[in-house]
Amino acid sequence: MVFTESTRKYFERIPHRVRSALANSKSPVPFEYEDEPFFKSYEALYRLWTNRDSQRSVAESHGISRRKLVELEQSFVHCGALGLLPKLSFLEIDARLEQLVVLIKRARPHERSNHALRISEALGFPGGDLEIIRLVQRCHGYGHRMKEKDIRYFEELQHILNSAARQRAKKKAMHDAESRTKSFLNFNRDHLQQRIELMKALSQIPKKRQVRPVLTRFGISPNRFYVLKNRYMVYGVWGLVDLVQQGRTREKISAELELQIIEQRLMDPSLSAPKMIKN
Repeated sequence: MVFTESTRKYFERIPHRVRSALANSKSPVPFEYEDEPFFKSYEALYRLWTNRDSQRSVAESHGISRRKLVELEQSFVHCGALGLLPKLSFLEIDARLEQLVVLIKRARPHERSNHALRISEALGFPGGDLEIIRLVQRCHGYGHRMKEKDIRYFEELQHILNSAARQRAKKKAMHDAESRTKSFLNFNRDHLQQRIELMKALSQIPKKRQVRPVLTRFGISPNRFYVLKNRYMVYGVWGLVDLVQQGRTREKISAELELQIIEQRLMDPSLSAPKMIKN
């Protein structure tokens, strides 16, 4: 996925805000942090569905319109807590161009962006220019610093965003608008909500030794909890999203060899794949 600079900056600020929330908390587990729209949306629906507060009072106290409140309800019914995550801005570009740019950086981390532009033009991929290519590189962690830590961070972020998009697209009923009080909590279907409520409950206990009983109540193992907590510290509420398993593929050739094959084919279109690999 190729996201805009505003989306990238949004995620870059999350770890600082989560750490700040933890520092100001009396609990070993952080929860609500500043400037995260999700918490306002979730609290609004909690009041509307569980407390049975009026739409007007909820909308006014949270500074949102009643129309927006209805939209949040619809998203919550069809996508669960996932539907309350803020809408992020992305750029629509040719998927082949994105794959090519990432391939080149994996094969040759210090290759200049001009090389990706020349190959993309030779392959006839539309929409390529230096600005777009450099944005793709940053979205996958290949910025100026070229640190392995950045690459791993953005690789995990890409996995989270792709997982969230695929789950949102399914739109299967998570909650029942006709039975709000009873169906607000639906951990069997809404796994993200279960984890949010878990973190919320843990953030209210002052001592580490009180963590295990809460984990037992939510049916979460200690090992799984620490994985979730680590992801929460880095990606905030997005770190609690169910990760869609990435399909396993057969053993692939190296990125460098794959790039060489593309380059050779462009220089000599008559070469077959077996001949290029043999050469």
